[in-house]
Amino acid sequence: MYETIIVNKEAGMGQIIFNRPDKYNAFNNEMLEETRQALEMLEKDEDVRVITLEGTGKAFSTGQDLAGVDDSMNHGEVIRLFYAPLVQAIDTSEKLIVAKVNGIAAGAGMSIALACDMRWMSDDAMMTSAFINVGLVPDSGHIFYLTKLAGQQKALEISMFSPRMGAGESLDLGLVDDVFAKDIFDTETRKRIGRLLGKPSIAIGLIKQLTKRAADSTLPEFMDIESEYQRVSGLTEDHREGMMAFREKRKAEFKGK
Repeated sequence: MYETIIVNKEAGMGQIIFNRPDKYNAFNNEMLEETRQALEMLEKDEDVRVITLEGTGKAFSTGQDLAGVDDSMNHGEVIRLFYAPLVQAIDTSEKLIVAKVNGIAAGAGMSIALACDMRWMSDDAMMTSAFINVGLVPDSGHIFYLTKLAGQQKALEISMFSPRMGAGESLDLGLVDDVFAKDIFDTETRKRIGRLLGKPSIAIGLIKQLTKRAADSTLPEFMDIESEYQRVSGLTEDHREGMMAFREKRKAEFKGK
């Protein structure tokens, strides 16, 4: 079904794996469109509660495949047609999307990782902005998310100088949420996914959107949004299960409904 990615589903988790290892999972138009389509498919699947993005081989993704770039390329059109729809699909998804940064994440590869709700990194992986090195501005929401995560001044510095940031520095800057040793990276991230799958996923999706809207709302606006989201979560089966479990002094068994 897919030529440039691998899609798996298991026990509530949907996996999208970038699969151009010979190109360090660099993006071409087909890969971007396939990733967006896979996200749309997993978004509609009621059995999928958490989605992960990762790469095969030595890279998460090194960004745009420069082999397909020439003087006639309209970079803005490529962003509008392929990168923007993918970034927006990640941003607006009602499901939690986790980037498993298992290798280098450069350029738009770093942008896609930053757009995810959480980022977990192997201790031998690294991130770099890279755009400035080929005379371009960071794209695919790069500075939008970088500013939110690291602050305006640090975002400027990273975009201007494009340092190669290892896992420790990425963690210190707030670009990733956790770092795991390479040899246990997959095992530990799967454990973490398991913990997320044990939580009420509708509430998680609403928390994701509340967090995103907090920065752009006044307090009265936010409280209105918050009250509506609480109304929605209060109607879920998971809320009823949580209340019953509390009264019965047992662990809740949430089903994402």
